Amino acid sequence: KLLFDGLPESSSAVINKDDPQAEFMLQECKAKTASLSFKNESSHLLENSPKGISLVVEGQRIESPLVGTFNAYNVGEAFLICKELGLNPQEIADALKEAKGAAGRMETIQTDHENLPVVIVDYAHTPDALSNVLSTLVAVKEDDQHLTVVFGAGGDRDAGKRPKMARAAAEFAEKIIVTSDNPRTENPDLIITDILDGFEDLENVKSITDRKEAIEYAISEAASKEIILIAGKGHEDYQEVNGKRHHFDDREIALDSLTQKSRGGN
Repeated sequence: KLLFDGLPESSSAVINKDDPQAEFMLQECKAKTASLSFKNESSHLLENSPKGISLVVEGQRIESPLVGTFNAYNVGEAFLICKELGLNPQEIADALKEAKGAAGRMETIQTDHENLPVVIVDYAHTPDALSNVLSTLVAVKEDDQHLTVVFGAGGDRDAGKRPKMARAAAEFAEKIIVTSDNPRTENPDLIITDILDGFEDLENVKSITDRKEAIEYAISEAASKEIILIAGKGHEDYQEVNGKRHHFDDREIALDSLTQKSRGGN
């Protein structure tokens, strides 16, 4: 609030009017304000799917590969900020269509092929983070889309979170594959056992210790519209095993697996 209160009259402020604190934030604001709200007629969220978002802000249609309602607000506010700076609305929309989010954060693995699963890589490696990402995907998926999650837990870290991550996965995903993350100096199979202890029912749960094999299995077995979340490592390009870091990138493996699937391979 201090940021808004300190703005001079010659400046501009952009705010999300759907935020319950919006009116409070603007009480003492002297700046010219532009606002975004999907609850009135000036802005509309047209599409919110695992493949991206489409919205209209002040008459300008904007498309983005980013996923989730929170990103729709971010994109809409970015558009308004650029417009307040005097940029051309269509040029802003064109730039936002190409803008990528933070690497490994709700990052959709893009391919040129149709009829493939939607694969998303995210850094979520705590129970709360995993729950938040999965709930976001549940909110945007179609009724007939199944959600699969591939995840593990880091070694030499808080072991108490492992069963909690299992419960977060079980709450939202139809299929669950438990695998290695960065086992570090721990036995990866024992980490997986700790995670499995958190499930009440193992019917839709499979464990594959080798993370590469787990990702390949999830994609090879997935239906064309299925959503696969690969969680835990996100932007990381290594896997730490027994004190050594080896090159490992979830995104590379997922893309290779999708390409193989598009060619009819398993």
